Amino acid sequence: MKLAEFSDVERQLLVSCPYRVGMWISNVDDIAGSARDDRRERQALSVAIERLAKNHRKMPFASAVMQALDNAKKNWNGWAANSAESDVLQDLEKALAACKQKGSKRDLSEYKHAVWQIAMIIAQAYDEDHDPDNEMHVNNFIEWIGSMTSKPKLKKRPDNISQTEKQALKKLQAVLKA
Repeated sequence: MKLAEFSDVERQLLVSCPYRVGMWISNVDDIAGSARDDRRERQALSVAIERLAKNHRKMPFASAVMQALDNAKKNWNGWAANSAESDVLQDLEKALAACKQKGSKRDLSEYKHAVWQIAMIIAQAYDEDHDPDNEMHVNNFIEWIGSMTSKPKLKKRPDNISQTEKQALKKLQAVLKA
């Protein structure tokens, strides 16, 4: 199904939810007194959206959503302000219902996969538990520089996701499986 076939409200939900999920996961576990984790996670979110938008052969529907999301950068700050857990999860449920009702099973699967990918990329973008004193240690500096030039890598069992992020991911997973 084409994204244009959804109503304006449905399309707005479908496009904004992946970004808002990313922002919710980013904000769920912040380092106090530092914006380093936020910058890194926002960069990872932007890269993830761009990469998923280019994945049109494997996931055409999700790619169309990500292209629309990438083209809507002017809305990102407003969406970021509306990324509280309860709002995001409720709107995601509505987006999934619209996709299930009007799209194919494949469209729904692609959309869920894209949302999950974004959440995992953001959760793995910065290890909040690894920098407890809010300093960029020398042993982390090379890894940090490398992350600016390489694509985000997803691990099956990541060790750099905090307990708070794991709890948020479980909530997201419950909504995606419902």
